[in-house]
Amino acid sequence: MQKTKFATSSWLTQRFDEDLRDNPNMSVTDFMKIVRKNYGIDITANQFYKAKSIAKERIHGSIEEQYAKLWDYCEELKTNNPGRTVLIKTDLRGDNLVFKRIYICFGALKKGFIAGCRPVVGFDGCYVKGTHLGQILSAVGIDANNGMYPIAFAVVEVKNTETWTWFMEIFFSDVGCENGNDWVFILDKQKGLGKPLGI
Repeated sequence: MQKTKFATSSWLTQRFDEDLRDNPNMSVTDFMKIVRKNYGIDITANQFYKAKSIAKERIHGSIEEQYAKLWDYCEELKTNNPGRTVLIKTDLRGDNLVFKRIYICFGALKKGFIAGCRPVVGFDGCYVKGTHLGQILSAVGIDANNGMYPIAFAVVEVKNTETWTWFMEIFFSDVGCENGNDWVFILDKQKGLGKPLGI
């Protein structure tokens, strides 16, 4: 087998666009086999990742295009989801607004939690993987059958005291438990109790 300088990432994306669309989780090895079978050439892992990135952008649009739709999504939620809470926090970069955080609590989930769930809320966070890194913070209740009941979530830039405080203050106000009386709050299945938030 031989390598060729003509097998650029763009060329690979054009030739194997359909394969990458049909199997977005294709491995490096599988892609190399397809290229070798069709053209008799070897490519590097780096060429594969670049081609995959180009294909993904073609399919889903760029990160900038995706975030530009976020405000439309929020307006749609406000229009079609009575009782919801949707808040976006942004930074100003030059003359442009840049996304920083978002809090979402759907109206039906909020109403169901207040009306039928136990006064117990668990808070936890997990990493967002991909091009735009961050954290998802979530608030989960317990329903009458002791099942998990999602209440609200936020996407934030990092999990620390500031972002947890921002999320919790909005959440407590949102569901009407500002004073904390008769409520039980669990942070990260109690692993975080006694430590500063975000540690």
